[in-house]
Amino acid sequence: MKQIMTLLFFVCFLPSIPHGHAQVGKKGLEWIDTALEEDKLIPADSALNAQLIAIKSEGLLDSLPLYLFYVGRIENEKSGKSRAIAKVKEFITDFILKKQALKLNTQLYREAAGFYEYIGELNLAYQANQSAFEWGQKDPEYSIKELGKIQNNMGTLSLYLGDRPKAQEHLHQAIALYRKESELDPESLYLSYNGLGNMHWYGSRMDSAEYYYLEALKQFESMSDIPRNKYYRPAMVLNNLAAVQSVFGKTSAGIKSMEQTIKHLSSYIKAMDDVQEIAKGKEFQYQAIDNLAGMHKGVGNYSRAKDLLEYAYEQKKLNFGPESPEVFKSQILLGQMYHAIHENELAENFLLDGLALIEKLGSDYLFWQADAFHTLAKIKEEQAESQSALHYYQLADSIYQQFLEGQFDNIYLDFLTSASTFYAESGLSAQAKNTGKKGLDYVIQNQGINSLLAFHQMLNLADIHYILKEYTQSLRLSGEALQIMDGQYDAEMTWLDSVNTEVNKPRAMLIRAKSSYELQPTKDVEFLIVLKESIDEAILILEKRKTALTSDEDLNILLSENRELFDFSKKIDLELHNLTGDEKYLNDFLSRHESSIYNKVRARLQKVDNVKFADLPQSVQEKEAAIKANLIQSLNQESSDIQPFLMASQEWQSFLDYLKTDFPTYFQFRYANISSSLDNIQKNIPENTSVVRYIFVGQSLSAIIIDQHKKILIPLDYNPIQNHIQSLQQHWNDQVATITKLEELYRYLWRPIENQLSHDKVIIIPDGQLFNLSFEILTPQKIQSYADLAEKSLISKYTISYHYSSLLLEKPAQTQTYNSNFVAFAPGFFDRMKSEYVSNVSDSLYLDKAYLTLIPQPFTQELVKRIKGIFGGSLFVEDESTVSKFRESAGLNRIIHIGTHAESNNLSPAYSRLIFSKETAGEISLEDNSLYAFDIYNIDLKAKLAVLTACETGKNTLDPGEGMLSLAHAFNYAGSESLLIGLWQIDEKASSIIVEEFYKNLSEGLDKAEALQKAKLNYLSISKGRELSPDFWAGLILMGDPSPMVFDKSVKWWVYLMVMAVLAILLIGWRRYRFAKGK
Repeated sequence: MKQIMTLLFFVCFLPSIPHGHAQVGKKGLEWIDTALEEDKLIPADSALNAQLIAIKSEGLLDSLPLYLFYVGRIENEKSGKSRAIAKVKEFITDFILKKQALKLNTQLYREAAGFYEYIGELNLAYQANQSAFEWGQKDPEYSIKELGKIQNNMGTLSLYLGDRPKAQEHLHQAIALYRKESELDPESLYLSYNGLGNMHWYGSRMDSAEYYYLEALKQFESMSDIPRNKYYRPAMVLNNLAAVQSVFGKTSAGIKSMEQTIKHLSSYIKAMDDVQEIAKGKEFQYQAIDNLAGMHKGVGNYSRAKDLLEYAYEQKKLNFGPESPEVFKSQILLGQMYHAIHENELAENFLLDGLALIEKLGSDYLFWQADAFHTLAKIKEEQAESQSALHYYQLADSIYQQFLEGQFDNIYLDFLTSASTFYAESGLSAQAKNTGKKGLDYVIQNQGINSLLAFHQMLNLADIHYILKEYTQSLRLSGEALQIMDGQYDAEMTWLDSVNTEVNKPRAMLIRAKSSYELQPTKDVEFLIVLKESIDEAILILEKRKTALTSDEDLNILLSENRELFDFSKKIDLELHNLTGDEKYLNDFLSRHESSIYNKVRARLQKVDNVKFADLPQSVQEKEAAIKANLIQSLNQESSDIQPFLMASQEWQSFLDYLKTDFPTYFQFRYANISSSLDNIQKNIPENTSVVRYIFVGQSLSAIIIDQHKKILIPLDYNPIQNHIQSLQQHWNDQVATITKLEELYRYLWRPIENQLSHDKVIIIPDGQLFNLSFEILTPQKIQSYADLAEKSLISKYTISYHYSSLLLEKPAQTQTYNSNFVAFAPGFFDRMKSEYVSNVSDSLYLDKAYLTLIPQPFTQELVKRIKGIFGGSLFVEDESTVSKFRESAGLNRIIHIGTHAESNNLSPAYSRLIFSKETAGEISLEDNSLYAFDIYNIDLKAKLAVLTACETGKNTLDPGEGMLSLAHAFNYAGSESLLIGLWQIDEKASSIIVEEFYKNLSEGLDKAEALQKAKLNYLSISKGRELSPDFWAGLILMGDPSPMVFDKSVKWWVYLMVMAVLAILLIGWRRYRFAKGK
């Protein structure tokens, strides 16, 4: 489900529902109130009539306005809404004819407004407020502040009614009236500013919404010091502000605002004695926690999102009982969370539990039901259970339609796209086309053909026909979709629609090109070149689009289109190369692949709005953020004027030119078009070294073999082994099955290229699932046991290292001076440290449960102490091994040994992380010991080698290798020339043995790849039994520059000092001896 963050606001009506059967006034109304709460309608009606008779007989007409709300409410329950409205109007007319004081007429209409709002008649409520304001203006003694409140009510009602210009007018009038008071009333200003914030939220004017919410927050400083004003109301505004900041792309600011919301509510709950207020505060707090989880989920921090949702779920059950509506909301949110991280069994259980509770409660929760069924449908689709998926798609569709009552919103249109695609892929042709056409017909009927939504729906229909292999129709529809874009400035399409359609154009161009390809019987060079030009244009548009990504949906679309577009482009380049033999197309093929890799890294960093870069001054980063925000905001304006967008675009382009000139490294990484040349790669390959670049094009695999004298493309058959790599890491203990797979992997991945390898030093650049394979364990023949690996696998013949991109081979080596040979960080994660951490955490919401489960690392701590004896340098162990110490001390050392736990996150690569000790000074933060991949860009990590051996990869079924690639890229950008890293979680003792031997080999002058090879062979020679399994040792790989290291072997000044001191002592002793002897 898309995370829904509900804005919290209210109308400040005065339904004086404060209230003895025949007692007149407050006590009488209280009696009526009690009777109504107990569903005693007849006694309440009798009491109302008795009190009205008493008022008239006793001449207490000034009390009559207080009774209007009850006249309406009781009549509504007796006879329905129409009769109640008529009776209220009759009551008003009778009272006005009595010609009472002006202020009573004003009060009467405000009471009427409260009743109309109570029964949902917002137009009548607005009109009643308007009459109240007119009577108030006639009364010279009527409070200006109260007039302002009436204007505020009218503004809020206008917003509800969808009239934003009128809402803005009323709210500004309210503020103007408040400012006429000799003393400003902060409460009234708060109400109006909050109302203006809400108005701009609904108008998608996020900058204005943010401004007014911030103004509303300022008012609390001057308001009475009561819990409601100190905590609850600020929490409401901060909740709204967080929603705005999130939508506006200010994710980190939005997360901070939501965290403040939760803290304010904790304080409110502690300050209150009233049971109902405590319950209200808790309900709001748990909803805020759900919202915070949604924000973390949106940026890919799935671990934190899951922890928050689970905490809120347990608290809701504890405080509201297991059958509260809040409980099923948590169950459905958790189901969707687990689906996002591909834990589908858990996801299904939570969703079914939530749906069962909705069924038991029997209330109207249609949206939640529909959304849960939609998620179940996607789960079953992923599990290839087509009949179950079809059942759930149909259920979801039926309930969405009940909920929407004939109207289609964006969520339902997205559902129709998802459902129609499933029907097409399942071969349900009629259902697929009918569902796709349903969305298109609705949009055309309501918005016309020349609209952005029509473009999307037509494109979806084209996609459906393509999946169904109806290529003539998909070609026609994708062409018609592009025609919508070409008619961008007609009367029916705004310039904003045009801009947004332009950035969605690549998808249409891709479907058109693929359809044309399938329809062409003879795919000659001329046809392929025309197709290539079209795809090149689509990719250029995609490149321009990166800057304006503001939502998770935008990012997901970009990554998806990036993959599909680049795969098809590579397919065309390969075919052109095969037909012509022209190396130009092989260069284009390689450039497209490298560009797609960098685009993924770049796009994912777009999610992290607070990512910083060490080589870019803070002032430049702030300017970049401001210009980018201005560009994005120009795309969100309500005005029809295109000039702000054009000016913002020009400013952005000028800034890019400035970056390109003054900060070329940063520009190259974030914004430059990526190109790669086989000639440049060839020139920079080390002597006596072969490079193997594996590249997937869809499900097809090729390898490019390059050395200083040759470059050749070899197609490979990957289909027979497509599940082998995943299976290996799950079944290391099954020696027989693993041995078979290792020979088969050799047969399909290495044997076809082996004759082209002229050297025993090999740099492998993997792709896709191959990132999870340690090639050195592949065997030419089936071996008898793991004991044979040392002599009969690739490790015995080749010295293998890895890169993640061929572009790194074009990067010239940098000359650098270092402070020392070695620095190591080894937290250890011992029980003492965890106990001290727990004792310092005051709120279980902020307890890092994952930290408490980290396995202690005693071997690592002993290792770094021994290595320091070889290289010298510095150690940061246990409590000293913190993120702050790492930031300060890691860089400018030849070797950075990071003996911590680490997580390589394939689902959300930017959230791959290193885990350090908890900080002991200052306020405890939940994640103060995590250093994420995106944080590394802002640290100086210049080093010849970074060592990170305890890396856990989690599930590798989706986007395998992406987490490791993200870490490797970040370390490379930060200045580390090579990285010793684990492909999977490796036994700590085995890792320590290998790494110690690796360091000794380095100190003796071996290059890094050979040092690692010999260290592993040494480990195999001293190990027995299960320790020989590749699970223990093969996962350690070298990524990056394999060249040998030169260490500083100079004697330190303090060594000279000690030697001189010893010599001085010996000299003095010798002289004394001579003197004594002379006597």
